[in-house]
Amino acid sequence: MASTVQSEAATAAARGAGRSVHAWTIFLSVSVLMLGADLLSKHLAFAHVPEHRLIPVIPKLLGLERVSNHGAIFGIGQGQRWFFVLASVAAMSVIGRLFWRSGARARATHVALALILAGALGNLYDRLFFGFVRDMLHLFPEVNLPFGWSWPIGSSTPMREVYPWIFNLADVSLLAGVLLLGAIIWRGPEPRPRPRSGPRG
Repeated sequence: MASTVQSEAATAAARGAGRSVHAWTIFLSVSVLMLGADLLSKHLAFAHVPEHRLIPVIPKLLGLERVSNHGAIFGIGQGQRWFFVLASVAAMSVIGRLFWRSGARARATHVALALILAGALGNLYDRLFFGFVRDMLHLFPEVNLPFGWSWPIGSSTPMREVYPWIFNLADVSLLAGVLLLGAIIWRGPEPRPRPRSGPRG
């Protein structure tokens, strides 16, 4: 009896995440939670925060500032809406494939992929239904670089703030997922659990 249970556990550990209910539960739960938080925060911000007006949340650390971003992160690629739509769809296809092929017990990988998927879906939703990405989070508002420095160097419109870009929870989810996935790759593949030896019966 014990050997049968161990054999079934070993089989479950060896199979891919695509056939594991537990792996799907983690992947979908994290994706839905982060996507819901992103869309809710965007709705509330664009319903209650005046456009281009900074509202401090934590002075010098975090503020709210409603911005319509027609590009990508850091404002890159302004006006390239359909390019980013296609890029998001392609990225989601890759994420789905990576998840399906990952190990059933590779939980950290599933969380990382779910975070990336949620971020991609959140901004894709905005581009499809609004034509732009809704941003509202301002990190280190009104905190300037020391010594009168500005960046980027040589720009015709230099910026004095430490972090002048406005972003959203989808961007946070994307970045967190990419960093977590990078850490997993750097450490090597997550070890698969080995079946425990025990008395046969």
